[in-house]
Amino acid sequence: MIKFSVYYPNSEGAKFDAKYYCGTHFSMVKAHFGSLLENVTFEEPLSDEKLGVQAKYIGIGNMYFRTYEDLEKLMADPFAVEMQKDAVNYTNVVPEVVITRLS
Repeated sequence: MIKFSVYYPNSEGAKFDAKYYCGTHFSMVKAHFGSLLENVTFEEPLSDEKLGVQAKYIGIGNMYFRTYEDLEKLMADPFAVEMQKDAVNYTNVVPEVVITRLS
């Protein structure tokens, strides 16, 4: 299984609308790419002042694929570009992408 993760860095002035991302954005992704996806998830990093822990990210989105080829098919689809353009509706930061193979 392949995991495609999009990390949204935390910084002063950074915004992330998790409600939009999990609702509207994920709905569009699942509607168009559902046959290629095993699952999509969202992680909300937490900060804890008592522990002195500041979240490095304000959001992490994950897409799971059966094969790397399924990920390549998604990325080759012109609609993937439209989904990238949708980012202005939920964040003002440049994300970091990590692709991993799950065992």
